[in-house]
Amino acid sequence: MLVGAHWTIVCSRHCGLASTINPPSPHNWKTLVRDAGSLHTKSARKLAKYALSENPLEVSIGVAAINSLLETDEGNVVDVNAQ
Repeated sequence: MLVGAHWTIVCSRHCGLASTINPPSPHNWKTLVRDAGSLHTKSARKLAKYALSENPLEVSIGVAAINSLLETDEGNVVDVNAQ
C-alpha cells in the first residue's frame, strides 16, 4: 500500500488505484489515519471499510482497496495516459 500526494495504491488480488483526497489542513489531528503503521497487515476487505470514513485520507485508502478487489476483463483494457 502507498498513499502518495496524488494517488493511493492498494495491492491485494490486483492493484487498486484511487485519487488521494487531501484534507483541507494537512496538520489537523483529524487527518491521522487509524492504525497507521500496521495497515499492511489488514485485508483488503477491512481496508475497504475505510471508504465510509469521514477522514479523506482513509476514504482514499478504502476506495483503492475496493478497486484492488475488482475483477477486470483485460481484453477490454486500453492503454491511455491517465493525466
